[in-house]
Amino acid sequence: MITIRNLVLAVVTTVSLMSALAEESATPGSITVGGRYSEEQSSGLADFLIPLWRYENGQLFADPRFIPSENSEQEADVGLGWRHWFEEAGLIAGLNAYYDSRWTSDDHHFNQVGVGLELLSDWVDARANYYLPENKDKLIDSFETESTRTSTSTGGGSWEEPYASGYSIQQDHVVEVRKTTTTTRQLFEQFETASEGWDGEIGFRLPGIDRWAEVRLFGGYYDFAGAFGAGDAEGFKSRIEIRACSALFFDAEVFDNKDLNGSDYYAGARLQLPFDLANLARGKNPFSASTQKPAALSSRLSEMVMRNPGIRMTQSGPIENLDARQVT
Repeated sequence: MITIRNLVLAVVTTVSLMSALAEESATPGSITVGGRYSEEQSSGLADFLIPLWRYENGQLFADPRFIPSENSEQEADVGLGWRHWFEEAGLIAGLNAYYDSRWTSDDHHFNQVGVGLELLSDWVDARANYYLPENKDKLIDSFETESTRTSTSTGGGSWEEPYASGYSIQQDHVVEVRKTTTTTRQLFEQFETASEGWDGEIGFRLPGIDRWAEVRLFGGYYDFAGAFGAGDAEGFKSRIEIRACSALFFDAEVFDNKDLNGSDYYAGARLQLPFDLANLARGKNPFSASTQKPAALSSRLSEMVMRNPGIRMTQSGPIENLDARQVT
């Protein structure tokens, strides 16, 4: 089982390995910190894009990511990605794979594998991600109920021997009345699980306003499998991303419904800083690396990978455990 301690050790080992290879890296990685807010919940973000191997027009990188939440839920992801800049075509193509771990507020641990594809250019971006969890339901609550039902039935009856009473002959008719009490004890349980699904988006940069900010508009779709008899979480989404300067991003997203992340909107901000492992290995300031201007497409080789922020969780309503039912 993966724990936070194991993930921290993995990150430390990765950073140590990168320090040994830092001399071969021509371009710094990046550290992105920020957060997102919605009416239902808020969460933070710490993302470390670390070049593993850099060549003239691309790089292979590691990407550990931590997502703390205000509702005692924590997530830690470890990713491996590759990006290549097709200079003549003006396009960056990328592939990535992640192993995500989530600790829920009910003290359960879920894992999933995610893979993604991205295409980045000066004017148009496109992304698609697929998420495959370990589909194991975990108990979060249970309770018992007891109900009683009483029924009455009447039998055919029988005639007794006749007898004299005063000036008449009488005969009693005896009727059988049966009263039955049935007691039923039931156990109801509530579960949570992670959902399999995918999402994607495509967007473009608004022209004519680059002197103030770089603004991109996105439209997309998401579809995650339902669980416990509920329908799928699916619908359209839209997002705006504003790069106010080379390091500061603002974004906001709206969804068709709350089924995906528990909210139909969010707003967020993030700060992306260059992080040079070569300087760190030499005992220098790792944040002193120079970066290319935002308009340079090659600078996006170290941009944070965009994907759904966290494993999608689903909770059931009360479900009866039929094996535990007792009827007396």
